[in-house]
Amino acid sequence: MKTRLLTAAFVLMGALFVLPSSTSAFEVTDTSAVRLTPNHTLLTVTYQFGFLNRELYMPIFAHRTSERRGTSVGYTITNRDGDVITSGSAAAIVLGDAEIRNREYYVPKGRNGNFTLTALVYTPSITEDFKLTVTRLPFRLIDGDISVSAAVTAEQLAGYQTDLIR
Repeated sequence: MKTRLLTAAFVLMGALFVLPSSTSAFEVTDTSAVRLTPNHTLLTVTYQFGFLNRELYMPIFAHRTSERRGTSVGYTITNRDGDVITSGSAAAIVLGDAEIRNREYYVPKGRNGNFTLTALVYTPSITEDFKLTVTRLPFRLIDGDISVSAAVTAEQLAGYQTDLIR
């Protein structure tokens, strides 16, 4: 009897150490920058999001902006020095493997969702190297009846960018 109880305690402790690492809060998992034509580029930033003990809602829509406030994913096109490039045009959306509820991605607690910010950029006159930089990544956490809006901090967003495209 004591052996079974001890074994069960070790299994439970082991599960507690494994579970938190299997559902990380958020991280970038991949980026890409592909020149499609001399003036068209496809830029992607793929990230994983999920929380062990809270439900999560993530935005589907994205806008080219450097503002940190709002409910959509924000991004800019920047040069090698980090200066924002405003010429050209871009269209972007977040693609994900999570269920869609009320025009947002829904990730249940204890699960991760994979999301890819996908931007098609038209640059008729840009001759310098450039990249996509995520400037805003908001999300909502649900804990029972409580909904809390939050966002990835500027420091955490440092890795949310593509490589330079030439």
